[in-house]
Amino acid sequence: MSKKRSLILGIAVVLLGGLMFAGFSLWRFFSPVSSALVDEQIETVWLVDRDRIPAENFFADGGAFVTRPSTAVDANENDAVDLDQTLVLPLLERLQKEAGTAWFVLPEKGNPNLAYALVAEQPDGFAKQRQIERIFREADDSFDGRILVLRGDRWLSFELLPAGTRLLSEE
Repeated sequence: MSKKRSLILGIAVVLLGGLMFAGFSLWRFFSPVSSALVDEQIETVWLVDRDRIPAENFFADGGAFVTRPSTAVDANENDAVDLDQTLVLPLLERLQKEAGTAWFVLPEKGNPNLAYALVAEQPDGFAKQRQIERIFREADDSFDGRILVLRGDRWLSFELLPAGTRLLSEE
């Protein structure tokens, strides 16, 4: 085999390998694995041995979401409760009214007045799911921190992150 033919064959093999790697990377990025993981986490960990309380009832009875240590919004509990009132409740009301999602609180096992998570079942229909994306995006734009939305095929949840928080995917 000539040097020219070997060089062309080598380049073709490298290009083919690069295309296969790129295709696999794109497949992993767009695959439904991440949504399946969200559903699995909610169904096998979060919902196990926890009541599902309608969010309106939970907050009306004095429950709190933002005071969770993982959100670290502020050391001052009053500021966190204010954030529940000024961001979380209006967001939940808007999601319910405009997209028809019913939100539930999963309380902490040792403290029933503290929310472990907020969850809703994913609505049917692409239009409603797009509406949910838009509502979260608008709320995130008006919040000085970040709203991390967890989307599964069956479940939806979100977490509030303090300003300056960087996700691993952004590094």
